[in-house]
Amino acid sequence: MFYLFSLALSAQNLTQTIRGTIVDKETQSPIEFATILIYKDSTLEKTAVSDAQGHFICANIPIGRVKLIAS
Repeated sequence: MFYLFSLALSAQNLTQTIRGTIVDKETQSPIEFATILIYKDSTLEKTAVSDAQGHFICANIPIGRVKLIAS
């Protein structure tokens, strides 16, 4: 029983880093200072803001599928 608990605890610490560039759909120009919301299972996990070139990075996101919303 203790061994299984130890495995479950270890698995919860797995994270991913998400990075990308926010661009305008039509012009493909980078969108500076866009707000990025990252959701996992309808729960807001992190927020980020793109830089002047539209780049963003978010670390320590739980492993799995996430939904990104940029505005």
